[in-house]
Amino acid sequence: LVGLISVLRIIEPDRSMMALGSDLSSLRLNLNSPHAIFSSFLSPWSDIQKLPGFSIEPGYYVPASYRQAKASPAAEERSRSFSDEALFYMFYTSPMDTIQAEAAKELFHRNWRYCKELKIWITKQVDEQGKAVEALEPTSENERATYGVFIMFDPIRWKREKRELTIIWETIELNL
Repeated sequence: LVGLISVLRIIEPDRSMMALGSDLSSLRLNLNSPHAIFSSFLSPWSDIQKLPGFSIEPGYYVPASYRQAKASPAAEERSRSFSDEALFYMFYTSPMDTIQAEAAKELFHRNWRYCKELKIWITKQVDEQGKAVEALEPTSENERATYGVFIMFDPIRWKREKRELTIIWETIELNL
């Protein structure tokens, strides 16, 4: 309480206003009005609070296209239009984010599979545009590994490479 006494005894008006605030009724605001205060309050420094014919609207032009409520397409729809490289970028640069999950879903949909051990994306075969055409999946339930030439995306060199690999199926994410 001793500290409050020194604040209450401030003589300088600027410091007093900073410490204690000011009485809003001194600003000639009708605090008992059922309507919003901001529609009639022009400025605390103005003697006239509402000018006839004056509307508090922005003094700049807002294009009609900005006023239309258009929802952006869902993330699944947008991710379909991205290139594989853009999806890899989204996946590797947004860890533990919904963007990473959406990129992973779309890559999985495009027949890429994620190797949890190597932390890379792998596919079996690509077409002339570089898109994966064959899904990387075990041929039987008893198959534990497979050996072959695979296309992998190297996130360090940021390019696709053909490599001979032995794939252990338990290290591959087969379901998303």
